[in-house]
Amino acid sequence: MKIPANYLKIIIPWGLIGCIAILLIYIVFFAQKATKPSNLTERTWRVEALRVTNGAYAPQVVLYGKVESPQTSTLESTIKADVNVVNVKEGQFVKQGELLIQLDDREAAINLTQQKAEVTDLESQIKSEYNRYNFDKQSYDHEKALVKLQKREMERFAYLVKQQAGSESALDQAEQKLRELNLKVSGRELMLEDHKHRLTMLKAKLAKAKATLDQAKLDMQRTKIFAPFNGRVMRVNVSVGDRMQPGEPLVEIFDINDIEIRAPIPTTYLTEVKRALLSKTVLAAYTLVDDKKVSLQLRRIAGMVEKGQGGVDGLFDILDDRKYYLSIGRIVEVYLELPKEKDIIAIPPQSIYDSNRVYKIINNRLQAVNVKQIGQLTNGDNSQYILIKTKQLKPGDIILATSLPNARSGLKVDISQTTSLK
Repeated sequence: MKIPANYLKIIIPWGLIGCIAILLIYIVFFAQKATKPSNLTERTWRVEALRVTNGAYAPQVVLYGKVESPQTSTLESTIKADVNVVNVKEGQFVKQGELLIQLDDREAAINLTQQKAEVTDLESQIKSEYNRYNFDKQSYDHEKALVKLQKREMERFAYLVKQQAGSESALDQAEQKLRELNLKVSGRELMLEDHKHRLTMLKAKLAKAKATLDQAKLDMQRTKIFAPFNGRVMRVNVSVGDRMQPGEPLVEIFDINDIEIRAPIPTTYLTEVKRALLSKTVLAAYTLVDDKKVSLQLRRIAGMVEKGQGGVDGLFDILDDRKYYLSIGRIVEVYLELPKEKDIIAIPPQSIYDSNRVYKIINNRLQAVNVKQIGQLTNGDNSQYILIKTKQLKPGDIILATSLPNARSGLKVDISQTTSLK
């Protein structure tokens, strides 16, 4: 029997679809059977461990300090003068009293000569005043004697006139002369009284002139700029030929025997530091200069906290001759040793996580333990250790000593080696 063509168009596609569906069911069934999960094995991380030991350690704190000097001087010009000689350069060491800069002294010399002349003139005027006073005093005595004589002369003329033996005009002339003599005596008395005032004014002018002369001598001395102490030149601000005005800086210098390092001490350690200073406990420290250890000692802490600062500045003396080669403003690392503490645990840096956590190993699994970091320790072989405190670890406990990026509580580990800090 022949199947119509229109039925074939319907049956064939549906038949193909059915075959494909059966094939897909078969593939899925056997694929699931082939990929049936088996028992998974938990991964174990191979690590090194550290056996906990308690001890007494001096925690070491790393600070970042700046080299400075309390004795830093900016030598300035105090006069108007040209720069004649510059004997120093930046970074040069100088001795106390050494000539650094010579200013032109000709203007200062002229002023000094004028002031000397002024003082000499006033001293001469004072001598003249004394001579004048002595003369006036002698003249006064003489003129008073003349007044007495003239009085007797006038009395004689008056008697003669009364006896009608003398003329009225002679009496009038005698009286007139007496008045003139009295006037001269009064003038001489006034001059004697003014002597003190004139002398006071002259002496005041002389004192002023002498002060100006001293200033002129000082200006003359200040044309030579000397080193105020044994120091090192920080900056030279002038060159030969520069015209200087009063107050302009010439050279900056610091005292090489008074150098210290200022380093902020975090508030975490401040109580211990203050207690040590009050009890006169020496707090040793050191820094590295050209890869060489330079000994320091904390002497005092600053009396003022800078705005925005998280601690108080500590001031360290430098106990090494290498300080002479330290430049002001240099930033250095300061390793400060705090007083010893008991029941401290030293661990390698790779054992600490997020600065406050270590992992204890119990039955080959990690368990997080929170700790307090109190500083670090450097052994004689320059090995670095972190010092921690915690009540959750006891001597003999085992902690992780390998840095694991995926470290977490419960992680399974296999200890390859256990060490102890000696």
